[in-house]
Order: sequence, then structure tokens, then C-alpha cells
Amino acid sequence: PREMTRELLHIKGHLDTMLAMMEEGVVEIDQDHRILYANPAACRLIGGADHQLFGKVLSTCFDPKESVEQYLGSVPCGTAARFPTR
Repeated sequence: PREMTRELLHIKGHLDTMLAMMEEGVVEIDQDHRILYANPAACRLIGGADHQLFGKVLSTCFDPKESVEQYLGSVPCGTAARFPTR
């Protein structure tokens, strides 16, 4: 159990580092389109710190003229997608 915990923590640290170093924005949302996670690049694109974005509905972070909600409706939960930013 301890070895498994160490391995999982190592993997988590590796993934956290990769997400933090990416130039692309990565946002994780729930079924209600509330932000669960945003990497630093996404925070820069959206305009806020991760703790400020947590729990916000993603569409409220963009220009109201853009149809983020309509676009997200076509993306199955648990999958990755690209969409335009402001």
C-alpha cells in the first residue's frame, strides 16, 4: 500500500508538472459546465487565477456573443475538445 501511494503521488506530480508547463490551456469542467481545474495557460487565456475560476460556469468567462454553451453541448462529458478563446 505505501509503495502504491508513493507511485501514485509520483505520477500525480509528473502530470501536475506537465499541465503547468503546457502552452495550451486545459480546463476540466463538470456536467453543469462549472470549472473544476484550469492550468496556468488556461488561466491566462480566460483571465483569472485558478482559485478565482474554480466553480464558475465556463461560458461566463467568455464574450457573451460566443456560443460556448452551444459548443459544449456537442462535447461528450469526459472527453477533450478545442474551442476558440477571446
